[in-house]
Amino acid sequence: MLNRNYATLTVSGPADLSAKNIYAGSPLTLGPNGYKKATANDVFAGLSMNNYNPYLNDVLGGVWYTNSKMVSVVKIDRVVIDKDSFPAPGFTNATVSFTLSGTTSASGTAVVTIDGVDGATVSIESGKTAAEAASALASGAPAGYVAAVSGATITFTKQEASAIEDTEATANKITLTGATDLTAGNAVVVQFVPAGSAEDVFPYDSTRTYSINDELFVDSNGLITNDSSVKNADGTNYVGRICVPPTSASTIMVIDINVR
Repeated sequence: MLNRNYATLTVSGPADLSAKNIYAGSPLTLGPNGYKKATANDVFAGLSMNNYNPYLNDVLGGVWYTNSKMVSVVKIDRVVIDKDSFPAPGFTNATVSFTLSGTTSASGTAVVTIDGVDGATVSIESGKTAAEAASALASGAPAGYVAAVSGATITFTKQEASAIEDTEATANKITLTGATDLTAGNAVVVQFVPAGSAEDVFPYDSTRTYSINDELFVDSNGLITNDSSVKNADGTNYVGRICVPPTSASTIMVIDINVR
């Protein structure tokens, strides 16, 4: 829930429901169809008080706005943001993703290992880009997994509705042999989520560490982050500064909003 001073609210506007995943505390931009979730290339307009619940197909939040398809926006004030939690409507199968980089200067082979189980050995020809190598790896998915490729990232989804037992790097990896100048990043494991269990959604990048006075920006995923590499030169995606950072004991982030 986003706490704020009522006197600092801008006018409310319709939620652009074509832009999903508007959660309380999400950065918003104001376009011709109303407010939508902002990304790094948008002009930051403020933070949402309400959230768009994809499971209910509705905007929820303060009592004034329930079931109204409207969002209200905090523009200038000190605000408190925190995670939202939604009950999962169905099973979310576990996935393991890898992002490749580089271009093979020599032919070689690759083996994908997921949860300690090796897939089939895949041949990778010389001169293949990271995206082409990722596509080739799809045929080497370990038993019980299906592969999907997006650019240089390949994601393996567990077909069975159960958790990945071993999430350590040694049990989830891509072993490249001979394919020089091609590298595979560390595995990104997303665990199985049973139906009905709470799924936490953060308006900020919860993988990063934050400190008091960190500058905050909107990244390409529509998340608040202190990663200065996403800062627009004209400052249009600048959010503000941290007053109270989240910690391992508390997911709350307190921000001084400074819309430019």
